[in-house]
Amino acid sequence: MKGGHIITGAAIILTAFIASGIDKYLITQKDGRETLMDEVAIIGTPETGYSIGGISIEDIDKITYCQINSDAPGTIISLPESEQIKGVAVWNNELDEMNNRNVYSAEYICEIAGVPYFTTTSVEEATNNANVILISSPVRNSDISEDNFELLKEFVRGGGIIVSPKINNTTPNDNVKNLFGFSSFSGDGMSTNRYLVTWLDPSIPECSYFDDENEITYSLGRGVYSTGTSAVISTQSFNVPENDGAEVLAKYNNGGNAVIKNQIGDGSVYTFGVEWKNVIQRSQNNKDPDAQRKASNAFEPSADIYPFFLRSVFVDQNDVAAWKFTVPDGYSAVLVPTHDCDSETAYNAMHFLSDYEKSLGLSAHYFLTVHYYRDAGYLSAFYNDSTKKKALELFENGHTVGSHSIGHFPDFDRGDLFPMTVVTKEEYAETCTRGLSGTRSREIEDNLEESESGTQDTKGGSTWAEVILSRDIINEDFPDFADVRAFRSGHLCFNENIPTALEDGGFKYSSCHSASDVLSEFPYFQRLWPDGNGYKGDLTNVIQMPLHISDVFNNPETPIDEEHYKDRVEDWWNVFNRLKNNYASSILLIHPNREWKMWAQRELIDKFDREEVGLYNFQDYGDFWINRFGFTFETAYDKANKKVILKTTRENYEKNPHLGIMIEVKETPEMISLIDENGTVLPSSIKKMDDNKFLVLLK
Repeated sequence: MKGGHIITGAAIILTAFIASGIDKYLITQKDGRETLMDEVAIIGTPETGYSIGGISIEDIDKITYCQINSDAPGTIISLPESEQIKGVAVWNNELDEMNNRNVYSAEYICEIAGVPYFTTTSVEEATNNANVILISSPVRNSDISEDNFELLKEFVRGGGIIVSPKINNTTPNDNVKNLFGFSSFSGDGMSTNRYLVTWLDPSIPECSYFDDENEITYSLGRGVYSTGTSAVISTQSFNVPENDGAEVLAKYNNGGNAVIKNQIGDGSVYTFGVEWKNVIQRSQNNKDPDAQRKASNAFEPSADIYPFFLRSVFVDQNDVAAWKFTVPDGYSAVLVPTHDCDSETAYNAMHFLSDYEKSLGLSAHYFLTVHYYRDAGYLSAFYNDSTKKKALELFENGHTVGSHSIGHFPDFDRGDLFPMTVVTKEEYAETCTRGLSGTRSREIEDNLEESESGTQDTKGGSTWAEVILSRDIINEDFPDFADVRAFRSGHLCFNENIPTALEDGGFKYSSCHSASDVLSEFPYFQRLWPDGNGYKGDLTNVIQMPLHISDVFNNPETPIDEEHYKDRVEDWWNVFNRLKNNYASSILLIHPNREWKMWAQRELIDKFDREEVGLYNFQDYGDFWINRFGFTFETAYDKANKKVILKTTRENYEKNPHLGIMIEVKETPEMISLIDENGTVLPSSIKKMDDNKFLVLLK
């Protein structure tokens, strides 16, 4: 553990969060009360009992050694000598602002980067109130008018940063070429030869978050399939003149220039040869051109390159830079175990995992398939009185439950087969059938993720039933326990009606994609698909949380079974640590149909340093991200006194007890304070993450 130790002889973990300034101990009692103390000597005898500062050890949850602000909570402070650290301006240069894909994608880049930002259509507002400008949409000649050109050039000359997507014009004017640092374009706009990008020198400050081979070379598409068809997005390649200002930072696999930097005075302009919508929202719609290098159980950060790049240039530009942390409760990463119960075998064996997780004090999440009727030739009625008793044990062990559909149909990705038909439970049993010939093997019944025989389409299917009726069945069967708000589709199938069903059904959480498949490690809000178009729909209130690692290994060279599961744990461990290196967590899927799968999960958890890695409930993790998206703050720096001041509203503070704000500095501060809108110091703790990184934990 970094900077921590355990007080021996007492059941208390003493976590040392080292920071400069006045050192204090924060006593957190089991009822949530907190007390600040100068020392934590344990006094007492076995006969009288032990206490710290008059508080019984039995009542203490944890003791944190930290700097609780530089000022006592409740103190009013002013900022007369402090310099406001400006954030990022998203310059919305789009003509059509309705449901705009590029603007959304630019804002999402800022959200994942965690940096303070605002969106504006005014170049003047952007240059006056930001240190970094992220241009939302492809740049037109008209965007860089004479007035805008002078404003932007002076902004960069004074130390400002511009990050831009591709240039829209085939014949850019001189202002565009001078500002962005290129002379012309090379190649056509749609090329099957441009599907990978490689950073030329990953050691530069702009690449400070890129140290993995899949970050140093990231993916834009599959290229050309063996069938001869192509899968790429529209990209742009730049010809860069040989001068002192412009340079190439990254190249496409065919040798074209993919990312360029133009130095102007003390600042820089960075240009990527892509549209943000094609590398962010397209991926979230799972419509990227098969850019994933592996479908699952892999580290695929190709869509996260852009927020990490933005954060890197923002941090490098400022003496003090702060951003919203991406892991709850000050951990470096958390593991979020989930389980898909989609066969009778799973219901009968899930107690192995449930009991183990209960022994850890972990509330895990179980997605239940409620196939309550016999579907001739496909599924038995395995959701019955016997298996319901097994499900009841999940609630008694403190776990949460979501829906994993009714039918677990392998063609659920076809919206034409699963319209939004509202049906009763009885009607669905009569009309919905897979219609396969023959009988399923016991092997398939045990694990539905394995191949299934038969080719006939599902008849009488309904997305409404698979999502909403399945929820109603669980809630009605367990009225004293269930409150189903989470959904995961069978086989991770996804059709255009699912977002509407989730929104209409009042769901909060969804997990219908693998992170590799959507090219991102982080959650996002699901978008509606009007007329089957996922690009123009409104954002819903449902957060989509892709899963990262699972017990589904389709490659025969990497089998998962009782003989080989230890090898697959090593595969999980590899992916987990690559994610953790980016302060990203892992959602784990294990089908609880074998006892040895519990041993596999246990072996993975036993590898963790539990001071550094936490175990988290799926819905709690979703709440953390929902709240993080809504959290805003400001940063000020009193350089003379080496004091960093973070400011947020008290409402924001109270809604986000699990959030942290990372501060990256060039010189170690002597004091760090968190204040509300009235200047009142708020309780917080500070964890030293590295020599130049300090994590401020709310509460």
